[in-house]
Amino acid sequence: TLTQISPAQIAGAFAPDPSLDIFALQFWPAVADAVHPCVVVFSTQGLLEACEAALVDREQYPVDVDWNTWGPKGSRWFPPNCLHAPSERGIHGARMVTTTRSDAFDVFDWIDDWRPNRDEIFNYPVVLDFNPRPILRGATDCDFPLCRNTVVRDMWSWSIPEDEKTVSIESGLPFRAFVSKAECFHHSGAHLHSTAVVFSKDTSDDIYSFLQHPNLW
Repeated sequence: TLTQISPAQIAGAFAPDPSLDIFALQFWPAVADAVHPCVVVFSTQGLLEACEAALVDREQYPVDVDWNTWGPKGSRWFPPNCLHAPSERGIHGARMVTTTRSDAFDVFDWIDDWRPNRDEIFNYPVVLDFNPRPILRGATDCDFPLCRNTVVRDMWSWSIPEDEKTVSIESGLPFRAFVSKAECFHHSGAHLHSTAVVFSKDTSDDIYSFLQHPNLW
């Protein structure tokens, strides 16, 4: 029965699959007084496969990897007024934790009007899960007591200024966004582990566990 399962066994269910690993970079848009960077999430496996394919039958190095062959489907670009840049310990496996606006994944107004110098307030913790398997099985948006879950499958397209010209960005790496309904103030960094999120503060930590409390089993 469920009550006979040890905490270690339950935690093992959250162990990351290396084939689903992600990494993130941040880019500052070439706009005066930009307040927040663009956060870009990449599929590690997607990039490795593109590099391996580009190396086949090549005799000269370095090898260029065409962005269009893997980039749009293997990445997700978040405009500057959507997310706070994640901390160094903010990624674990296929998930990333940071903070966002309370309505960022409800209205999606920042895709067409992202205004990089708008000083947004990002006080709401969000876990972005880039594991595609629940989405392929038909995951849908849900409203939980403590958070809202939004499933994003669509390809995004938005423009970013670069050296006196505008570059169109397309990205479609699917993900689920779990946005907390409670704000988190004055934290110095978010750390993601396999079974919990830790928001560090000066004199204390806020800990959010992914495990169900034993009294609820």
